[in-house]
Amino acid sequence: MIKALIFDFDGVLVMSEHARFNVLQKMAKHHGLDISDELFSKVVGRTTKDFFELNFPTLDKGTLQSIIADYTVEYKDKIVDHVTPIAFTNDFIRQYSGDKVLAVTSGNDTRIIELLLTHLNLRDKINCVVGKEHVAKHKPDPQAYLYTAEQLELRPETCLVFEDTAVGAEAALKAGMSVYVVLNGLNSKVDFDSLSISGYVKDYEDLVNVVASKIS
Repeated sequence: MIKALIFDFDGVLVMSEHARFNVLQKMAKHHGLDISDELFSKVVGRTTKDFFELNFPTLDKGTLQSIIADYTVEYKDKIVDHVTPIAFTNDFIRQYSGDKVLAVTSGNDTRIIELLLTHLNLRDKINCVVGKEHVAKHKPDPQAYLYTAEQLELRPETCLVFEDTAVGAEAALKAGMSVYVVLNGLNSKVDFDSLSISGYVKDYEDLVNVVASKIS
């Protein structure tokens, strides 16, 4: 029986990846590093640090720290100006009156998640927020989702996850949770061909129907 609904943040509750990537490109260029447009898909679903370590493994630590520091000032400190809410997931959470606990599990900074949840009038609905600071290993490792279940005092198999990336879906599946993919315009069903997801949601009606079917 499903007891918790867990939402990823970026790409599920807000659209931020293009703005984030553009700022990363700009800040990196200031430090002599060119990030090609073709790398956009590599940043989606991953922490900024993981993105650089995977795609620029020889980048010296000092330069990396400087880029991330500049990115923090330019993007994270002005986050409200950079993101667009995904209306149907926001509406669902605001209107949800069922007995399942709601949580957010993200690779983003907890401070950013909390700020935006408050800005979007969603914070009071969320029982638990897990960000990158809570775990040592990030998606696709299952640690964040396992930690969320632990905080909720629930078994992983009683948690239903909504993700938008293959990296995130893989993490939730490895944790033993059921996963539905939110189609947001940046992803497509083919991205998840290798994963045993339960299905897809593209609008408010889909989301309501999925939750009703899984908890009835």
